[in-house]
Amino acid sequence: MRVGATSVATLAVVGAVSLVAGCSDSGSNTSSATSTAAPVTETVTASAPAPAAPATSAAPTTNTPVDRSQCHAASLTGSIGQGGGGAAGGTEVDLVLTNSSDAACSLRGFPGVSFVGDDNGTQIGAPATRRDDVEVTRVWLTPGTSAHASLRIAQAGNYDPAQCQPSAVDGFRVYPPDDTASLFIRYPQPTGCRSASVTLLTVGPLTR
Repeated sequence: MRVGATSVATLAVVGAVSLVAGCSDSGSNTSSATSTAAPVTETVTASAPAPAAPATSAAPTTNTPVDRSQCHAASLTGSIGQGGGGAAGGTEVDLVLTNSSDAACSLRGFPGVSFVGDDNGTQIGAPATRRDDVEVTRVWLTPGTSAHASLRIAQAGNYDPAQCQPSAVDGFRVYPPDDTASLFIRYPQPTGCRSASVTLLTVGPLTR
């Protein structure tokens, strides 16, 4: 059977279309096959080196004894010395603390002082205020030696009795510096004020 010219031309057109479609699909497949994912990067942080240990140095030497402890109430005895005599509106006495132990110790600062009475250690009135006109130094006490503090006692009669509430006293309760224990010094001569609003006592720092 013979094929007409029109049939041959039709077959040629169909073939060309198929060839073009095939090339188009081949290009699409190639593009899909050759595509790759984005590269993954990793950041590495270097750790800081450990700090070097600080250099140590030997403790400085000093001539101050380091094996002597603070004097405490249990190692002290108290007394009232001659003092400075009279003062304006009162008297001044010498408060004496003596090292009664068998070891050396030190004191620095102001003793705490107040009147006590009623034969049972009841505090009478306000505690002593501190003088601010005397230098504070450390006092080293070997066994049997003493430290001294001036104690001014104002007269209760300087105040209105209604304000003062005058009262007899048995002596002083004394706290050594930096100590929570106290000792008793008998001194029944002055008259105190029971009112805490009246301050009759003024104490200086301990010295030799």
